[in-house]
Amino acid sequence: MTRENNDFELWLARERVRQAEKAHENFKASLDRTKSRATSLLGWSITLATASVAVIVTQSTDKNVEAWCAAIGFTAASLLCAKVLYSTKIYNLSLAPGGLKGITDSMENKTELEFLNLYSEYADEIDTINNAAGIKDQRTMRVAWVIWCITPLLTLIVAILFLVLGGR
Repeated sequence: MTRENNDFELWLARERVRQAEKAHENFKASLDRTKSRATSLLGWSITLATASVAVIVTQSTDKNVEAWCAAIGFTAASLLCAKVLYSTKIYNLSLAPGGLKGITDSMENKTELEFLNLYSEYADEIDTINNAAGIKDQRTMRVAWVIWCITPLLTLIVAILFLVLGGR
């Protein structure tokens, strides 16, 4: 391998590590935004679920079907938000001393280039695992938003049906 080619390979390995660290920071920021949305929606959902339950408890049984719809929908959204806020298992790019030793022990030539290549492979694996966890939280959050947005509409439809069909 020529010196010029070796310099390029070393630069490329360093760049792969830099990009992996950047991707990890972006992932953590995205996860923080998802959890922030869950926190916000959880507050609203709990408030509206509590108000709906208060209507159920204080009104006569023939007038609270709409409140039951709202209570169930907002409680479901609350539970999904709580699931998102529950500790998401993510892996850090930092290596414990044992992990670092594991990489260096497996190296044949013990060069910076070889270490950086092995570390970037490790970072790719971590990125794949973390992204799967983040996608799962984002999907759960989307479902919570959909339920939260549909609940008032469903409650309105139930109220209109009762009025039109003379259920009261």
